[in-house]
Amino acid sequence: MNDLAFSIGEFDRETGYRPLSIPDGPHADVVYFVLNGNRVKIGTTTNLRNRVRALSLTSGHVIAVVPGGRSEEADLHTALSRLRVGRTEWFAFEQPITDLINHWHAQAMLARSRARLNAFAAPMPPGAPK
Repeated sequence: MNDLAFSIGEFDRETGYRPLSIPDGPHADVVYFVLNGNRVKIGTTTNLRNRVRALSLTSGHVIAVVPGGRSEEADLHTALSRLRVGRTEWFAFEQPITDLINHWHAQAMLARSRARLNAFAAPMPPGAPK
């Protein structure tokens, strides 16, 4: 599988892992990556569902969400500036963006795997059904 396919979530069908869940209402600041064609918007919001709708896109276009606000968004914009499209928040969907998203997804998959392993190893609390 190529990096682009992995970044946009093709691996979900292979592992059953959903990289993110979009809350129905307001939430803490997040930095989001929304894919539209060969461009990705990197922005911040406290209501991702409404933001995606405002862009006339669907939740399926969201390829990554990480905790953070304007500072983290600005750091990403600076680090990825060579991919910026004009003076917008849109960037060419190329490396290193694919590498960054793949790294986050791999970390999340590992954390989920560890949590699953730990859940089976945890002792049952007294009085819990067996």
